[in-house]
Amino acid sequence: MIRFLHIVSSAVMFGVGVGAFWFMLTTVRSGNLAAIAVTTRNAVLAEWFIAVPVSIVQPATGYLLMRQLGYPLASGWFYAVATLYIVTGMCWVYLVKAEIRMRDVAAAHSNAAALPPGFHVLLARWQRLALGAFAGVLLLFWLMASGPAGHAVSGLFAFESKYVNPSLCMACRERDNRDMARHEPVDFLGKRG
Repeated sequence: MIRFLHIVSSAVMFGVGVGAFWFMLTTVRSGNLAAIAVTTRNAVLAEWFIAVPVSIVQPATGYLLMRQLGYPLASGWFYAVATLYIVTGMCWVYLVKAEIRMRDVAAAHSNAAALPPGFHVLLARWQRLALGAFAGVLLLFWLMASGPAGHAVSGLFAFESKYVNPSLCMACRERDNRDMARHEPVDFLGKRG
């Protein structure tokens, strides 16, 4: 059940982000100021009612899943995941701040002839932050798919744990199903040691 919640919440987080990005950009390109005001308002509501709960569920279920699977918290993989989650989260926080200001500007100018230049400055900032958060989420998906046993982040952090449970290590299971006691970590190039 924990794995299911973790996967579904990550899909919701990704889907809301991609959907908000698409609708914001297409609506702004339409030039319809009333539609822009409604879309920015709804994007902010989606952040509060969908993204905020998911951003709480993700680390909670991730921690429980790590405990359930026996993955160590003292590992380069976990440090990479935690660091990337925090950086991605900071992109999201500043994205929401820009989104709230865009909502306020769009609402104030919904009956005007055009949006002020300040709106487009905010939109450019919002786009950069959204792309940064999108890249962060994709990297997090990659880390989740590879898991601690993927060994791809072994050299990134000095605190890499050598205590990954070998029975959980997919790469090791595939490499040596007969003798799990002789577990040797494999780096991303496939070298043992």
